[in-house]
Amino acid sequence: MSKKLLELRKKMNKKRPSFNREDYNKWKRIKKGTWRKPKGIHSKSRHSFKGNFPLVKPGYRGPKLVRGLHFSGLVPVVVYNLKELSVVDPKTQGVVIGSVGMRKRVALLNECKSKGINVLNFKDIDAALKACDELIVKKKEFKEAKKKAKKLSKEKIKKKAEEKKAKAESEEDKKEKERKDMEKILTKRVE
Repeated sequence: MSKKLLELRKKMNKKRPSFNREDYNKWKRIKKGTWRKPKGIHSKSRHSFKGNFPLVKPGYRGPKLVRGLHFSGLVPVVVYNLKELSVVDPKTQGVVIGSVGMRKRVALLNECKSKGINVLNFKDIDAALKACDELIVKKKEFKEAKKKAKKLSKEKIKKKAEEKKAKAESEEDKKEKERKDMEKILTKRVE
């Protein structure tokens, strides 16, 4: 029964026009795909004159029994944590994993895989888990490389500071030596 209705809904969706706002083709600021009911007294589209865009009417709606269902026939349930996942019924409901971090996503995907729950916003759970693992490894490598680069830059700065210090000391020694030579020359007695 529901499969027939889902197919019917699919056909209806193909036939359904895109309901656009009046004069969307005349003004750039009016976006295509947004719907506002025309309320003007002389509005041609409100009166449904020939050649105007179709109005939203009850006949375009899908069958009541499959309204709001995923095209697989499951009721989509948005899940953010494992507690919400424990309530899901795998026979009638499908999971849509909400916007969560990588660790939670991996935990939710593993739990769905073990319980046999359909995840509607991931085509292949194994591929998604693999991609997550790769991303985690990449992130770790990037972090380590960054840490290494920071350490190297610190060492470089330290080395430069030491060289500068040594250069300053050598200049001071040079000046001291010149001063002593000058003193020798100045204090030299003629006999």
